Amino acid sequence: METRQPDRRLKLLRSHHELFGLASVMFLNYLAHEVYVTVFVLYALYRYSWDERDVGNCLALVGVTTSIVSALLVARSVKHFGERNTLFLGLILGGLGFALFGASTAGWMFLASVPVNALWGLATPPLQTFMTQRVSRAEQGELQGAIASLRGIAMIVGRGFLPRLSPISWRPAQFARSALVSVSPIPDGRTRVGLGSCAESVGWK
Repeated sequence: METRQPDRRLKLLRSHHELFGLASVMFLNYLAHEVYVTVFVLYALYRYSWDERDVGNCLALVGVTTSIVSALLVARSVKHFGERNTLFLGLILGGLGFALFGASTAGWMFLASVPVNALWGLATPPLQTFMTQRVSRAEQGELQGAIASLRGIAMIVGRGFLPRLSPISWRPAQFARSALVSVSPIPDGRTRVGLGSCAESVGWK
């Protein structure tokens, strides 16, 4: 019975068109995030000649800036811009941050891009809010399990295939791919997102 739980949770995501669209956005964001795990350390050592201390300091900066966004900026952004606009703002800034990572030719440029990419964190809370609004109270726990399953699948896909897509000398392309993946849910008024319309899901038509 337990072995069927992940499939049951994922079926919940397919039970509603709007929920499926939002889940697609969540999956793409988790997949884009895997570039940190699969590429960052070796890339930084290769391109910027960083040592372990430099890498650790950069990761500490990532943690600090991400915490600041979560603790101080998300609520203010939602208050001033609304949940929908905060969601798309976070996706845009996250994609911009990844693009800047790939374009950085020096270590200080990469570090300067970290706060920009940290603003990607604006997107997750509104996204989860929209998802929880589309299931009943009794299904909230199952929804969280489904989100965890999405993250697990993204980890398997990202860590299994991203490192094989290009040699280390071309790893800037990995950040460009993450930029495209992270902003792909943003609607242009004509296209639909993945297997659902993110704009339609959040009421932005």
